[in-house]
Amino acid sequence: MRTITSTEVQQLLNSFRERYAYFHLQIKANSSDRCTTWGSTIYVPEAWGTYSPDKQWIRLMHESIHLAQFQQYGPLRFAWEYIRPRTRFVLEQDAYRQEFIAVCQTQGPDALRYKRDYYVNLLSGSAYYYCTPRPTVQAWVDQTIATVIGDLP
Repeated sequence: MRTITSTEVQQLLNSFRERYAYFHLQIKANSSDRCTTWGSTIYVPEAWGTYSPDKQWIRLMHESIHLAQFQQYGPLRFAWEYIRPRTRFVLEQDAYRQEFIAVCQTQGPDALRYKRDYYVNLLSGSAYYYCTPRPTVQAWVDQTIATVIGDLP
């Protein structure tokens, strides 16, 4: 485990600025605790400034995958893939895999195991419009957690 500093978060943001034209963070008014990415903008909750660097890092690592996906697919294909339930889950699998790695790096494997039910409920629930059956999500989360923990140095 390692503690992320605010300097490391700024370095990560700077790497996004170098990699993605017009990258910026935008505060979402009256928003949930989750972040959203569209194009080269990551929309963050109003409470973003109160998040620990570890929590910011974890969220940014997840959203970095969506930045790359948007750049790869372009706006029309990304939107098309994201509104379709099966392909949305595939896009989110890549982002959550990266989030799981970041959780392990900053909080340890036990923290990721502890958050298993949170992730199952999130990915199979209303936040993602119930688009993937719970047993499918459970199997994916369990397999991915085992793989991420197994790949730790």
